[in-house]
Amino acid sequence: MASPVGHSLAGVSLYLFLTRKTDGPAIRADWKTAALLVAAANLPDIDFLIGYAVYGDPNRIHGGWTHAGLFAAAAAWVLTRLHRFQPSVGTAGWAYFFAVASHGIMDFFTGPTIGLYPSYGVAFLWPFHGEKLKSPVTFFQGPRHRSLDQLLTVDNLWGMMYELLLWIPLVWGLIIFLRKNRRTE
Repeated sequence: MASPVGHSLAGVSLYLFLTRKTDGPAIRADWKTAALLVAAANLPDIDFLIGYAVYGDPNRIHGGWTHAGLFAAAAAWVLTRLHRFQPSVGTAGWAYFFAVASHGIMDFFTGPTIGLYPSYGVAFLWPFHGEKLKSPVTFFQGPRHRSLDQLLTVDNLWGMMYELLLWIPLVWGLIIFLRKNRRTE
C-alpha cells in the first residue's frame, strides 16, 4: 500500500478539485467535507484492524475486499447518507466513490520496489474475481508494516517523503488554480 500520507493527499486533491469554481456550481468549502474525503481515501485500510481483530494478523486480508470497486460503491452510499454536500447528492456520492477508489488504485501501483517490478496487487473485482490483480509497474514503494519496529524505520520515512514530492505539485497547482479562479468571479 502507499502510505497514509499519499492516500490523504489524494483525498485533499479531490477536495481541492471539487471546490474549484468553473461554469457550474462548486461544492461549498468546509473542513468537515475535506476531513471526510481524506478519511474516505484511507478507509480501505480498515482491513488492517479487521485482520488484527479477527485473525490476529493485520496483514492477513489487506488488499482484499476493502480495496474493491464494490466496497468503494457501498462506502460512498453510506458516506453520502452521513454527510451530503452541495451542490447535489450525486456530486457527494461520486466524490466519496472516487476518494475510496483512489486508495485501491494507488495500492494497485504499490510494490516492494519502484520501477518495472510487479506490484503487490489488489482484489479490485472482488467478489466476482477474488485474486489480486497486479500492475507490471510500481510507482509507490509500500511501507513495511509487519511490526511496529518495521513501521518506524527510515525506509518508511523516505517512502512518505517520496509521496509528498509526487503529490505536493498537484496539490499546490490545484490551490493556485482555485485561488486564481475565485479572484476572477
